[in-house]
Amino acid sequence: TNALELALKSLRDLTNRFPSSPLLGKAHLDLGWCFWLTTNMPESQTNFQLAIQYLPFCADQAIAYFKLADTEFRLTNYAGAIANYSNVVAKFSSVPEVETNLFEPALYQIVQAGVTNGDLAAATNALAQLLAWYPNSFHTDGALLVVGLEITRQGDPARARRMFTEFANTAPNDPLRPAVELAKARTYEQENLLIDALKQYE
Repeated sequence: TNALELALKSLRDLTNRFPSSPLLGKAHLDLGWCFWLTTNMPESQTNFQLAIQYLPFCADQAIAYFKLADTEFRLTNYAGAIANYSNVVAKFSSVPEVETNLFEPALYQIVQAGVTNGDLAAATNALAQLLAWYPNSFHTDGALLVVGLEITRQGDPARARRMFTEFANTAPNDPLRPAVELAKARTYEQENLLIDALKQYE
């Protein structure tokens, strides 16, 4: 705690006393992390926004976009979160470490934010990219289950069932398969196809 307080003081001194410093963007990025660790989301959000403004195009700027999206998600600004997670994927394909480390979690978070905000188009688009780029990832499996359940909830269980069936056929040994099979059974039940639902539950 004392070390974090010291970091906050030092970074604030830097940003206040040296507004033209080449380290200003990095300082705001680190301030964003400090406020994130103290769960001060508004201040964290402000500093990640400033980090994006002052940092050059680089991996640190991509991290600032990602963490800005995280703060927006925490503050229930899901549309803003979707936009900034999408910025990570759209702007940084030429930076290998960003593609390696941030693309997959950014797409997964878009799915989560889209489903939470009722933006099924954003969620399904991100899921399609996950399936294309990371077909064997745990994030992809979880995203498919989340989207399928939301499609079922919105009244299209047949579409969700097709997704679940394709997943079960392509990944028969996946750890999430039991949950997917259970979700598939619920799609039958929602359509009042009780015999099929019973078979699936069995």
